[in-house]
Amino acid sequence: MKIVLESTADFVTIAGVPARVWKGHTASGHPLFAFIPHIAVPTEVDQAEFQAELLEAVEPADVVNPYGSGPVPISQRETAR
Repeated sequence: MKIVLESTADFVTIAGVPARVWKGHTASGHPLFAFIPHIAVPTEVDQAEFQAELLEAVEPADVVNPYGSGPVPISQRETAR
């Protein structure tokens, strides 16, 4: 499976671990959300450029609750600082 992801400014906590909410789509166009707690690049890649890009974020759409149906309640969301 291939997916395209774009970071949002939202974070959720899943099983006690904060995870950034990413939104995107599959290669065939199905929309999706990914909840990613850690992301890194190889050490030979420019870390400063990666960190700057990581701080860029788009406004999130309604986030699907990973624990059931419906959006994640605002009280469970955090915003990137």
